[in-house]
This record gives sequence, structure tokens and C-alpha cells, in this order.
Amino acid sequence: MDTINWILIAVCIILVILSIIFNVNYMDCTNIIKKHMDFLKNDDGKYLMLPVITYYFVPLIISIIAIRSGATVNKEFAESMIVIISILISSFFMIITCILSMKPIFVQNKKLSALQYENINCQIKESSYTVIFEIFISFIIVLLCVVSILQRILKAYF
Repeated sequence: MDTINWILIAVCIILVILSIIFNVNYMDCTNIIKKHMDFLKNDDGKYLMLPVITYYFVPLIISIIAIRSGATVNKEFAESMIVIISILISSFFMIITCILSMKPIFVQNKKLSALQYENINCQIKESSYTVIFEIFISFIIVLLCVVSILQRILKAYF
């Protein structure tokens, strides 16, 4: 491994250790992941296998195959990904705003039965947590693209 890779790994480890030592909660994203994983459960509380495999294992396998075959991310590709995902993030924020603005409309509707209201409320919660999870993943991808670009820039100095 290059020196820059070791430096990046060390910085990440130091950040994790400091967040644990000082009990920093603003970097805690586990609630987002837990709520999204609840969306993948059936009524019995068991995970639905097809969505779990499709959403998590297939991309993981494709990534491992790409890494093993020697696929690399060049600077132009990383910059393009940053632009595309930044546009997606703004779209996700607009979608989450629309979803959350629909809830008061349904609360004020007196014609809905209790079952319909509960179903709509559940759909709004699941949709909002899914969009929040997508925003979280998009931020991670943008961060990784920026790290990839910085790694190439800093490699000249180390």
C-alpha cells in the first residue's frame, strides 16, 4: 500500500477512536441504517431475503469483482460522479420535503378511516427513512470520490 493510503486509514481510525472516547453523537448514523433495515422486514420481523440480497449483496459482489479485476477510478470519472450524485442529493432533499409535507394533508382529512390513516402514516415513514438512507449513501459516495481525487493529488507529495 502507498503511504497516502496508510495516512487515510490512520485518520479514519483516529476519528472513530476520538468519537468513541468523547461520546460524539452527531456522527452517529446507526439510526438511519436501523430504520432503513426495518423497511426490509416482513410483518413477523424477519428480513425479506430477495430485497436484502438485491440491495446489499449484489452490489457488494459486483464491487469485489471490479476490484479484483483491477478496475480503477480515474480523476475524470470521480469528478463526474461527484456532479451526478450532488444533483441526486438535491433531488433526494426535494423528495423528502414533499413526502414530509404530505403528512399534514392526510392528518387533516377527516374522511379517512383509522386503517387508511395508519397505512398512509406507515408509508410516509418508510418512504422518508428510505430517502434519508439514500441521502446518507450518496454523501458517502461523494466523500469517497473526493478522497480518491485527493489521494491522487497528495500522492505526488508523499
